[in-house]
Amino acid sequence: MKKMVHFIPVSQRKLSLLAAEADHTLVFIAGAKGTGKGALAYWIHQNGPRAIYPCLTAHRGDSLPSQLLKAQNGTLIVPEVSAWPLEAQKALLHYMHHKTISDDTHSVQRLFNTRIILTTSQFAEERPHFGIFDPTSFTSLPLFQLTMPALIQRNEEFEDLVWALIEEITQELHKKHVKSLDLPALNQLKQYSWPGNLR
Repeated sequence: MKKMVHFIPVSQRKLSLLAAEADHTLVFIAGAKGTGKGALAYWIHQNGPRAIYPCLTAHRGDSLPSQLLKAQNGTLIVPEVSAWPLEAQKALLHYMHHKTISDDTHSVQRLFNTRIILTTSQFAEERPHFGIFDPTSFTSLPLFQLTMPALIQRNEEFEDLVWALIEEITQELHKKHVKSLDLPALNQLKQYSWPGNLR
């Protein structure tokens, strides 16, 4: 059994495991900013058959074919795909359907074997414009669609998340691990709105 980490919501763990194992299937992760979309994308790569190959985060200003080539046989994480230029979105959609994309310097179509994981905060934040990546874009594609809920929506997991994060922080700061947290302190944490979510 692969290790499930605290940032993966309980409701998404089974689907995350399936997404990691099905390494040719597109993954689309939606959630508000700071909910851990990028961390989940990296976890899916690290726990799948492509883990020995590169896992890169795409950049809007760089050439898409060259980024696909650098991530060949591995994974290319495309953050905030709905904010990408429309031409780049069209090229990505074409690649996901055909596994080919036009070379930057030639008119020929190049074949790649790079897994794509897309993320967006636009669905979760109910913004009106999604570019071409609205939910109907994926109707003809095999897809794992995962949702990262806001921290205030994870009430049942909150205490476990608090302890996992405290352990991370104390190890990072080389401090003695906190052994207890009194009830007033925990209640204060629960009552906060956490606008930055897990981040």
